[in-house]
Amino acid sequence: MKKLRGKKRYYRKLLARATDYNLRLTEKSWFDMWHTHLDWSGIGNMGMRPRRQHISALVHLHNNLLKQLESFSKPYQIWITIHKKDSGQDAVFIHTPNENRDNFPFKFDHLAWDCPVPQILEGIFNASEYDLGSYGSVGNDEIVYFLCLKNRGTSVREDS
Repeated sequence: MKKLRGKKRYYRKLLARATDYNLRLTEKSWFDMWHTHLDWSGIGNMGMRPRRQHISALVHLHNNLLKQLESFSKPYQIWITIHKKDSGQDAVFIHTPNENRDNFPFKFDHLAWDCPVPQILEGIFNASEYDLGSYGSVGNDEIVYFLCLKNRGTSVREDS
């Protein structure tokens, strides 16, 4: 991958996109595992610093979407996924009762909850305010982390 030029401008625009993202909610709105990515090009895979900046932008996006969902009348679930090996797959998800199928609330019974905070996430979020789960194999480094704000929306934890 080529060297990223204009880093300050790039990260400023990334944060602005996360902060200004608008769901355009109506009373008829619903989400079936809807999600959005901020790093399709995989710039976060260039090193620890770019990765942490992209994850930080995802947390900002998550907080922005939460503010918008406060006025939403339907129950919802919202979470962030962080893929250990691929920044382009990191995303924020929203799920509600929907017209496609009867899968709300969705419970992630395959996750190991209360896992230790990985180095890549240290200091980006307040660990006491979030549930942190992981899925995948440590041996082949294919781990996905799930970040869910506690007491907001409907829980994705099977044990709650």
